[in-house]
Amino acid sequence: MEYFIYTTEGTTFSPSCDGPESDIENCQVLGIEEADTPDEAVKRMLEHFPELLDLGFENVIVVPIGERSYICLQDALDSMKEVM
Repeated sequence: MEYFIYTTEGTTFSPSCDGPESDIENCQVLGIEEADTPDEAVKRMLEHFPELLDLGFENVIVVPIGERSYICLQDALDSMKEVM
């Protein structure tokens, strides 16, 4: 099974941010790993990216992934406008 691993710790920059400070508090995607259990997925992620241990993250959320869907935000907004 694939697992999506993320944290709610930290901040990031939006595409329109032009300053030196991050402008969004949000979730940080840390990895996607194939494993039998959530614990094993985190261990594999740390084997692939040991530098994550040095970045100060304390807690992660591990969610099993079903079928993936990729959606363009602009397309979704356009289809919402058509319904309205």
